[in-house]
Amino acid sequence: MDEFSILGMSLSTIANLLVALGTILLAYYTYKSVRASEEQVKLARNTIEKPRILEKIQNVLNGIGNEMELELRAIKESDLIWLIGSEQNNLYTAPLVFPISSKKEFNIGFRKLFTGPEYIPAERFSQIIGRVDENLKKRLDTYRLIDQELSRLEGNIRKDGIDQRINTLLSKLEIFSIKLNVGDSPVTYTIYRNNAKENTIAKAQLYDIIVSMVISTLFKPLKKAELRLGCLGYGFLTDELFPHIAESIQNQPIPEADEIKERILSYLAFLKNIDESIFTDINSMKEVYREKYILTDTELDPYQGMV
Repeated sequence: MDEFSILGMSLSTIANLLVALGTILLAYYTYKSVRASEEQVKLARNTIEKPRILEKIQNVLNGIGNEMELELRAIKESDLIWLIGSEQNNLYTAPLVFPISSKKEFNIGFRKLFTGPEYIPAERFSQIIGRVDENLKKRLDTYRLIDQELSRLEGNIRKDGIDQRINTLLSKLEIFSIKLNVGDSPVTYTIYRNNAKENTIAKAQLYDIIVSMVISTLFKPLKKAELRLGCLGYGFLTDELFPHIAESIQNQPIPEADEIKERILSYLAFLKNIDESIFTDINSMKEVYREKYILTDTELDPYQGMV
């Protein structure tokens, strides 16, 4: 007796096909279940990691990025500040302030802050982190070179007739008059306005202020109400002195000033390239995080546009 068939296929063949189809459907369902489970694990992991990642972005990456942005602006404007005394520690976050404050952070050890687990394609991310880490070290080295040259410049200003320079500048005062109090210890100057005592300043501090003004002027003329003057204090006095600083430099040239300035400008050009590379890489890291953790612009930088 012939075997029963449907559309020319025997029951056994149909049974085998149904078993095969069932196997395929089961495999597909299992695959989808595994994928869904993996996505859930991934989503859960990202949710757990996100606060830590945001902390890294906002406290480290944004801090460095904003610092690079301010420093690049200062390099472009040649806004160097040479500030002797405790005041320099109050400006440790400002760019191009020398001598280098002991409080200034250069983010050395950057690589250690990004050791994971980031679950990000390792090679690409590791290269960016390594480049930033290396450039931050180069930035510190460049700062130190600039610091050395400015220190040499300061020494030359002080050695080459500093008393003559100070006395000549003080003779230019019109609104104020100054009297040296040699009997004081330390030696001080009394500042008078229309024969009325205005203030007293230590001789050493007055010399520091004028040396700072001379160094700043070598790179860019001073202007009223700018940080390079404001950070020195005694604004009533510096406002009257600063217009005469350039003339003082012209009439009493500073030994090696041109050579030292040329070296510093070359270091600043190198620093500019370093800062631009760091700034670019920091933004690249933020974009990797944005894609991985689906971050908004506000999450990436809550204070965007405030620098």
